[in-house]
This record gives sequence, C-alpha cells and structure tokens, in this order.
Amino acid sequence: MSKTVTTEILPENLLEHRAVKAWSQLEPERTEPEAIAVLRLTRKKSAVYRMAGVGPTGAAVIAKRCRTTTAIVERLICEEVLSSLSLPALGCYGFVPGANGLALLVYDWEMAGWGFPATDLAQVDRCARADLDAYYSAARQDFPQLDFSDIQRLANYGNLLRVVDAIYWATLFMVRETYKSLLKPLQLIGKYETQLAASLHAVNWNATAGWKRATRARLTPPPAQTN
Repeated sequence: MSKTVTTEILPENLLEHRAVKAWSQLEPERTEPEAIAVLRLTRKKSAVYRMAGVGPTGAAVIAKRCRTTTAIVERLICEEVLSSLSLPALGCYGFVPGANGLALLVYDWEMAGWGFPATDLAQVDRCARADLDAYYSAARQDFPQLDFSDIQRLANYGNLLRVVDAIYWATLFMVRETYKSLLKPLQLIGKYETQLAASLHAVNWNATAGWKRATRARLTPPPAQTN
C-alpha cells in the first residue's frame, strides 16, 4: 500500500493552515497566500506545501513538514553550504519547531526552479558519475563567470551530501536497543567515518567551522578476561 496521500482538505481561511501559521511566525511582509498547493503528503505526517505570492516580489514559498532532526540537517545545508556557492540555489527563510518531534522548514522558492546540481555531480563509487568537463562547458553558456574549480567544488559538496544521506539511512535500522540489532548500523556508520572526514576536508570544513573528529566507540565487545 502506498504511503503517499494525494489530497488534503484546506481550510476556507488559508491563514488557518499550518504552513501559513508557521510562515507567519517568521514575521514576513506578506502572510496570506494567493493559494496553497499540496506538493507531497504522507501518512507519516510529512508534507510539502507551496504558498503562492507570499515571498519577496510575489514569489512562492515552500513549507516542508518533517522530523525535527531532518529539518536541522537541511537548514544547516542551506545556511552553511548552499549560501556559499556562486550558483543560484535554494534558500531557507527559517525553521519553526513543532510538536511530536516534527518541524516546519520554510524555503525561498524563487531560485528553486534552477535546481541544485551538487548531488548529481557527486563523484562516488558504485554510482554513475557526471562528466564534470561536459557540465562545465554547458554551464558556462549561462554563467560565463564560472571557473572549473566552482564545478569541482559543487561535486565535492555533492560527495558530502551523499555521505550524510548514507549515514541517515543507516540510522533508520537502529530501531531496537539490543546489541545485535545495533551492531550492523553502527558498523556502517563507522565505515562512513573515513568517507565523511575526506568529504569534509575536500570542502575545507574543519574544527573551527563546527566539526571535530570524535572518538569512536568500540563496535565489537572486548575479549573476555581470564584469570
């Protein structure tokens, strides 16, 4: 059975919608949208909405309802990674925590149609790799100020995002507290540690930028002591 729900009954007064209420907490110039489109809705309470006309110059704004842990990571990526790039990219207006471990992220949709190619440019093993030279040649037609180092930088960020995604998927297997059920996901996360360190180094993210290498716990029990 599909986990996606295709419809949602919107309130007659759009100001009563949860996405609009979250947007209003960020104190924008305009609060009431011309319309609300439901882009994604699942039975697990995650949802994505497009609010027309409430952004700067009448642009649409996207509100995404998801787990608070997911929202924190996505906000960090928008504010610390995407904002530093020379290409148009998705921006984040703010983060509104909610109940039951959920939160709402509010995105600037004006440049979202341009797309953000970092993950598609990632150069990772066991995955189709984009031709960076070909991408650079095509991108320069619209962005002549680009240097190949900008494209390589995008690819480096893509590698980082792929590793973060892999770690996230590993944590989904941590559903029980028994040693046996935790061993495999912890081993996977341990394997990703080297990849994460290399990816962070490639984007020049060091301890002063907010990351420090942590001492990793043992993943296998120590040998039994004998007298």
